[in-house]
Amino acid sequence: MNEGVGVAYRPEFESYLTELSSWVDAFEIISENYLNDIESEELDILLKLKPLLAHSVSLSIGSTTLPKDKKLDKFNKLIKKCNLDSISDHLSFSEIEDIQINNFINLPFTEEMLDIVCQNIQYVQNKTEKKFLFENIVYFLSWPQNDYSEIEFISKLVKKADCGILLDISNLYINSENNKYCPYNFIDHLPKDFVGYYHVSGFDKEGDILVDSHDKNVDPEVWKLVEYSLRKTSGNVLIIERDNNSTNKEELHSEISIAKDIWNKTKNYKVMSKL
Repeated sequence: MNEGVGVAYRPEFESYLTELSSWVDAFEIISENYLNDIESEELDILLKLKPLLAHSVSLSIGSTTLPKDKKLDKFNKLIKKCNLDSISDHLSFSEIEDIQINNFINLPFTEEMLDIVCQNIQYVQNKTEKKFLFENIVYFLSWPQNDYSEIEFISKLVKKADCGILLDISNLYINSENNKYCPYNFIDHLPKDFVGYYHVSGFDKEGDILVDSHDKNVDPEVWKLVEYSLRKTSGNVLIIERDNNSTNKEELHSEISIAKDIWNKTKNYKVMSKL
């Protein structure tokens, strides 16, 4: 996997894509945008500019049915074309009996669900021959009668499925504020060597609740958590997500600069700590 700071590509970047590519080390694409259009001109342009990572939204690894072979065949074509080291999706379910839900539903942290997710992830990894990374999602309600806390569930899952983590640091911060726990303690107990890469983005506040919105600058408290996470875990790329308000290139450039400053500081810290 490549190293450095990147952005999650959105079509709105097209007007300044060449300039944007000079600021970053990688682009992250949404896999589903190209599964049915593997010869996409847009994808070819991105491949010429920077290394790519692929993030998915439809594998629904928390569903009780295995991911479809037909879809995974398309993923394999994307993997080959983009020379991907891994693929990723959300730790959630978003499909029930072939009905796609336009949302990511958080999972109950039970022994039964652990077995289901593990089976699905191992199936994806066997079919694609690539490491699967799951992303921690924002949740507002916890299921009753959980067997594990979120961090316990994640720790057991990565070891049982031999998979990785796409650590969304903003989602972690949002959950910690909404559900009243310490995000730094969460990082301290995370299996640090299983983190593949990171997401960071802005959020909105609705009353007393933080909401993942991807349309604001990253909050200063989240940048502090980013620095701590980078020092403590093994990820190789920090991806900035900006789904809305993405035409403001000055704002995005500023965010990239902040991310690069933190990245370089923590990289130097890791090098020195090994001496």
